[in-house]
Amino acid sequence: MKLDFKNLKFNPATILPLLCACNGFNPKSENFSDLCTHLREIMDKNQLFSKLPDSREDSDDLDFLTNYMMNLEHNYGGYFAMRIIISELANNVYDHSRNGNGDLQSYIFSNLDEETNKLDICVVDDGVSIPGLFEISNVDFDNDCHAIEKAIGMFSTIPNSQFERGNGLWTIIRLVVEGNGGELLLISRAGCLHIFGENYRYYLLSDEHIFNGTLVCVRLNDYEVQNIYDLIEFNKPNSYKLENFYDY
Repeated sequence: MKLDFKNLKFNPATILPLLCACNGFNPKSENFSDLCTHLREIMDKNQLFSKLPDSREDSDDLDFLTNYMMNLEHNYGGYFAMRIIISELANNVYDHSRNGNGDLQSYIFSNLDEETNKLDICVVDDGVSIPGLFEISNVDFDNDCHAIEKAIGMFSTIPNSQFERGNGLWTIIRLVVEGNGGELLLISRAGCLHIFGENYRYYLLSDEHIFNGTLVCVRLNDYEVQNIYDLIEFNKPNSYKLENFYDY
């Protein structure tokens, strides 16, 4: 059976892990030729698909963030808010995911859906994951969803350092969800949190759906975030408590 992917759209959250697996290769498949062509076009020509620099210092030296921002429509959240969001997404990888893993791979991919007029920005890594880092740091948690709840709250595994900026995930959530009315999807190992509008859901993934690493995808509306400094201050308790979760 041959599947036709010509008219099928993929948002970054679904296609980025596949792009990471295919990057550096020439994907070929008789049954999925249209999909493979689409993947090759993104990897070869799309400036919004990129490997993240290996460290914060490398990112600064390359001025990666500024160069990446040049390819984005800044009215989705506004230039300053968008820069903070992408910076925190990358810093989340540098601060939490590597933990001695020199072979860590991390990528960013953004896509503007002209039909819905929404911009998706997604970062993925194959690092230790949020629950995995908690285990290494001897932090107690009930399950991987509970680890995510703690990670977006005031809890942090980072000691005081020159780079400490507060809780990056909470900053992202407040800017995206509260400031822009957007959405956030966070997946780390067997834990998943989807925030949409005033609603949110936790999902506990089965063994066959476990994600070995962390994926964070934000969806922004064509609207500039107001009162940015009020939103990035950690002056509000976590509104996304784990009261129940759905098995997936």
